[in-house]
Order: sequence, then C-alpha cells, then structure tokens
Amino acid sequence: MLKLNFANLIAHIVGGLIFLSSPLLFISKWSGSFDIFSILFSTGYLIFSFTYLFVFYLNSYFLVAALYLQKKFALYFLSIVILLNPFDHLVSGEHHQLPPGAAGQTPLVPAQNEPISIFLFVMAIVLGLAIRTTSQLMVTEQRAANAEAEKANAELSFLKAQINPHFLFNTLNSIYALVIRKDDRAADSVVQLSELMRYIIRDANDDMVPLEKEIGYISNYIALQKSRLGDTVIINFYLKGNRANLKIAPMILISFIENAFKHGVNPDKNSKIEVSIAILDNNLRLYVYNRKTSAKNYEQGIGLRNTKERLQYLYPSRHELAIVDDKDSYSVHFLISL
Repeated sequence: MLKLNFANLIAHIVGGLIFLSSPLLFISKWSGSFDIFSILFSTGYLIFSFTYLFVFYLNSYFLVAALYLQKKFALYFLSIVILLNPFDHLVSGEHHQLPPGAAGQTPLVPAQNEPISIFLFVMAIVLGLAIRTTSQLMVTEQRAANAEAEKANAELSFLKAQINPHFLFNTLNSIYALVIRKDDRAADSVVQLSELMRYIIRDANDDMVPLEKEIGYISNYIALQKSRLGDTVIINFYLKGNRANLKIAPMILISFIENAFKHGVNPDKNSKIEVSIAILDNNLRLYVYNRKTSAKNYEQGIGLRNTKERLQYLYPSRHELAIVDDKDSYSVHFLISL
C-alpha cells in the first residue's frame, strides 16, 4: 500500500509539473531575450498556471466524483459553466505582470487571447474527467475480477464436495460386495480404502497435488474395482511416463474412470474396461474405454459434469476432451497440459 501511494504521489508531481509547463506552448516569442526561469516564476504565470491546476483537481476529485459518476450530468455541466466565470476573472490580464525588461512586448500569459484561455480551461476539465472516469472504470473492473475469482473458488470447493461423497459411495459399495462374498481380498480393500480416504481428507483439498499421488489414488480405485468384480470383467490398466515433479488439480481424472465402471459392467455380458495414462514432458494423456452393457443412452452423472466445469475454470485453454459414443462402446480421449 505504501509503495502504491508513493507511486501515485510521484505520478501527481510529474503530471503537475508537465501541466504547469503546458501554458508555455501558448506564449508568443519575445522580441527580446530573458531567462526562461523569470517567466516560470513570475507572479502572473504562477497565478495563471496554478489556477488551471486548481480547476483540474476540483473537477477530478470533487465534481466528477460527486456529480458526474452519480449520473447527475445536468448539475455537473452547470457547475462547470459556473466555475468558468471566476476562472475567467482570475486569469484576466490585470493579475499578470511582465518580467523586468519585457515592457511593450507580447504579454506573458495569453490573457488578451480569450480562445486560448478557454481552450486551456476545457483541457483541464476534459483531462480531469477522463483520468477520473478511467480510474473508476479500472477499479470497477478489478472488483468484478476479484468477485469472479471468489465465485470460481467457491464453486470449485462446492464441486469437490460433490465429487468426494459420490466416489466414496461407489467405493463402499465395492467393499460391501467383497464382504458379502467373504472374499479374502476384503482386508486388502480396506487398506486401499484407507489410502483413498487419506488422500481425499489430507490432499484433495489443495488446489494442486503431486501427480504421483493422483495416479496412486486412481490405481487404488481400479484395484478395488478388480477385487470386487473379479473375473466377470476384463480390466486393463496401463501407465507409462515420468510423473515426478508434476502437479495436477485433485480428482480431475477419476470421474472419467468412474463413468466407465458405472456403465461398462454387466455380469451377464462380456464386459471390458481399459484405462491408459501416458505422460510425456508436461502433457498427460488419458484414454478410457468400455464396452456398452445396455442400449440406453449414457447420461452424464454429477461427477462427470462437475469435472467438465472444473476443467473450464482451471485449464480453460490447456485441455482437450473428446468423447466417442458409439453403438457398442464408449471412450474418452483426454489431453491436459500440466
């Protein structure tokens, strides 16, 4: 904040000096020669210049803020007209003195040239109006951007909260099936579930997690599904590539895989699910395939819809998603730049 205020102070000082020097552009050339500083620090020139500076700040910090930005346009322009009368009197020639030795030469300030005086007045008004309205617009846009970011963060938290229970429900169903069958793999499944729970509770609340942990989460999920389904479904899981030092948004891939197990498993049919994850440089490619087990159209569950929304928030131009819905199969082709 201190740095910002200091920068504003410097900007005002530099801008003020430039503004105070601008009337020199309208002074006619003198027939004689004298020091430019005698012009700048003469009483007439200082009154003339500081009058414009006063008009600028009065307009920018009071009239624009209190009237123009409040959409009181008629009152604002009436105030400008009223301000013009004392301004015209203040910059009149009777207040200005010529530097020593300049008697009989062109006046120091263009008091006798009313169009120039009016032009400088209008310039002060327009600059003050433009700078203040632009500044206000930037503040408004920044507030809107902050509000949008806060909204996005809130929605992301909500989406995560929806995904986690959805996944846990499916996983508990898997373990329940193993327990009912008194399968010895139930104990291993409990350990795998504890690893999943640890990941969800401890890591999945972060904005980004190591890719290694996310893939470990997926591996445990697939292992649980293999234990539950046994030989009734052909499940192939391929993993290749160096995943060290890479990070990813947590639980951004699991919905595609969950969807395959949701729609691709039927003990009365020849079911097959294939999951492939390949990492090359900073790109991750996910391929998920399942044979269809019914003729019904696939409906996107809450997990898949939320994943698509999260991708738009987190990786708006860094991912590609293609879903192929054929007669006998359903596949997902997903590419993301980490």
